[in-house]
Amino acid sequence: MRRVGGCLVAVALVVAASACVSTNEVDPSGNIRTNDATPTTVAPVPQAGVLGQDVTYGGVVVTVVSIAPFDQSPNGTPRIKAVMRSENVSDSAQKNPNFELICDETSNTGDWFLGSTWEPNVVLPVNVVAQGEVIVGFPLKGTNPEYPVVTCTSAKLRLSVVGAREDVPVVVDYPVDASLIDQAIRRPRGPSLPLPPRGS
Repeated sequence: MRRVGGCLVAVALVVAASACVSTNEVDPSGNIRTNDATPTTVAPVPQAGVLGQDVTYGGVVVTVVSIAPFDQSPNGTPRIKAVMRSENVSDSAQKNPNFELICDETSNTGDWFLGSTWEPNVVLPVNVVAQGEVIVGFPLKGTNPEYPVVTCTSAKLRLSVVGAREDVPVVVDYPVDASLIDQAIRRPRGPSLPLPPRGS
């Protein structure tokens, strides 16, 4: 009786012990080996971009052709514009890259505005070339959409290219000259602009 009880206790302890090492495996020789650590997502290191130079990744070829100041929004947000070209050279649908303005003054990023004729993050069908201008505003100072940052130090336009079959984007930063930022701050307010026409 005691022996049986002892065996039951031993079995219970073995089961409990094995439940405590669920992250380990036992190989055929009886050695315990630890599973590989869970992979962590690491943010890609931005590359330095050059205006007019193609960036090719995941079946998308994109070019930032030029950067210039643009009229402020009707609410007074300073804006810049970039002439863009993207092409899907793969055999499946892709997306236009993401494109945003980054400033030292805030962790927020500046987004694109209506009136752009090249839209970030829209579907880019096979063998299609999209070209046009994207209008990007200064980022918000906080959470209120009425208050963007009043200036943009160390400004850069960040292009993030993601292929349909890729997990990690390629990130490319294009520095924006301080004189261009100053011009954007001094531009007058412009009218409300429409959505870009479909198929442009």
